[in-house]
Amino acid sequence: MFSFTSMPSPGEREKAAVRALEAACSAFDGTHFETFLSNQFNVRPEMDAFFFCWQEGTLAGCLSLYADEEREAEVTAMVHPEARGQGVFRALLARAAAAAAPCGPVCFTFKTDAAFPQAEALAARWGARLRSEEYLMAASRRTAHAALLPGLAVGPAREDELEALTDIEQEAFGGTRAEAARYIRGSYAGKEQALLAARLHGVPVGCASADLAGRWAYLYGVCVAAAHRGKGVGTGLLRGALEALAPLTPKRPALSVETDNAPALRLYTAAGFAREATLRYYTLGPQWVRGRAGL
Repeated sequence: MFSFTSMPSPGEREKAAVRALEAACSAFDGTHFETFLSNQFNVRPEMDAFFFCWQEGTLAGCLSLYADEEREAEVTAMVHPEARGQGVFRALLARAAAAAAPCGPVCFTFKTDAAFPQAEALAARWGARLRSEEYLMAASRRTAHAALLPGLAVGPAREDELEALTDIEQEAFGGTRAEAARYIRGSYAGKEQALLAARLHGVPVGCASADLAGRWAYLYGVCVAAAHRGKGVGTGLLRGALEALAPLTPKRPALSVETDNAPALRLYTAAGFAREATLRYYTLGPQWVRGRAGL
């Protein structure tokens, strides 16, 4: 007998259960799956974004919605190998679609490891389109780091630098200033995140954030101000970030990069990162989502 719960953000019990489920699924499927266990970057933090299926007190399946944009939510889902084929994923997905429906038309983008054997068949059955592919890359702690660019230093961001770092984030990734500020300030204030600033002669010229809650010290939001690109700042930022993370966590640093982003791939490889897995993103439109919600 299955029971279901949902909430905007998971508690410690749910987090521990998700990590155990991830380990079981990764061992069975040969994948590198990991769930971001926070709603801090969601546009609507009050919305239920984590959905759980329990069987006799053990987590049989979970689904999360990473919804940092108004009209799209990234779906991460897992079902325990022993609970598959019993409708767990469909039930979780219906609950997630119903939670997102009041927000208006929303696309669901499904994140999957290319090693997951059923991904392509499921995508074809639902008519999902492959939107993008990324490499998950991890760094070795034994990587020898060359000296940084003269005048460049990387370390924890200061509160008085947040406005400048928000400018750099918005310039690099687009979107609104409110979206950029949500990432910068959320990473700065997060208990399990770190926000690092790259300073050239004391002036912020780049930044990188790290989520320290999961298997990896996962880097995201790596960016350099446009006026300073192509001058070695990006390589220095990454190498400095690895040095800055070393005393914070024993976990290996990792990041994701789109498979067709050749300049970024060269940059990350030069900084000591190597490919661990390929991640694929399949998208289904609002009409499909509303249908799953029974609307």
